[in-house]
Amino acid sequence: LNLPLWLLSWNTLTGDTRDTNGRFFRGALLMDNLLGVADQVWLAGFWLNSGLQGEARANGKLDTSSLALHYLHGLPRPVYWVLWLWRRLRGEILVHDKNLLLLHHQGHYQLLLRNTVVYNPWLSSEAAFIQRFSQP
Repeated sequence: LNLPLWLLSWNTLTGDTRDTNGRFFRGALLMDNLLGVADQVWLAGFWLNSGLQGEARANGKLDTSSLALHYLHGLPRPVYWVLWLWRRLRGEILVHDKNLLLLHHQGHYQLLLRNTVVYNPWLSSEAAFIQRFSQP
């Protein structure tokens, strides 16, 4: 049996609080995930915004751990910008490795460089930054 796989609701690389999900920009991690599943997944779905997602849930609460394209007031979330870039990538893959994607299309080349690093998002908060660099 060979059927297309549709990812309609997924929560890859999201946090469980507004700080870890909203302030921590994880675009490179999301792009790596999309590039990793591109051959196996035919379609990926996302919530349009956090408000619609809350309306669809039985308890009406916002779930900060899933991927939505926008926040409540139309502000784009990280996955929006990843898909914006993804849509512009086209052509034959010449090189695809951990940090590099090189494409060729009609005499033009596209090069996507990425340096994906996984770290604790709490370390990127202003309080953590100030604490690390303040003198005792």
